[in-house]
Amino acid sequence: MITPIIATTLLDALMQVPKENRESAFALGATHFEVVSKAMMPMVRATLIGGIVLALGRALGETMAVAMVSGGGVNILPTSIFSPISSIASFIVNNLDSSQGDSTNMSVYAIAAVALVLFLITLAVNAAAKLLSSGALHVRKRQH
Repeated sequence: MITPIIATTLLDALMQVPKENRESAFALGATHFEVVSKAMMPMVRATLIGGIVLALGRALGETMAVAMVSGGGVNILPTSIFSPISSIASFIVNNLDSSQGDSTNMSVYAIAAVALVLFLITLAVNAAAKLLSSGALHVRKRQH
């Protein structure tokens, strides 16, 4: 589900690279792979990271598609690739209806705790993306 978002974002970013940059790399004798990896990718790094984070955020928050397709396995540890599973968001949706009948409200508290965990995971992913796109984690090459 996230591959098309990443691919489209990357394709759009690569198409925005000035034609002169591509042609000058080809004129210096670079192969097509070298042109893309050395001349074009550094220019679109922030856009690529943004596309990946956008796709990951969508995957983390995807609820109904996962709830419908995954088999709705609640409290089941998957033993194979065909076992029913549940994401955090689909777990919340699947348990909302049953939580209304709980007189102790413990299931409401449990759903709120799971939602908080989902929020913290999303916050951590966004913070890591911000660090990556700003270049704070960029490792510099040693000059000899």
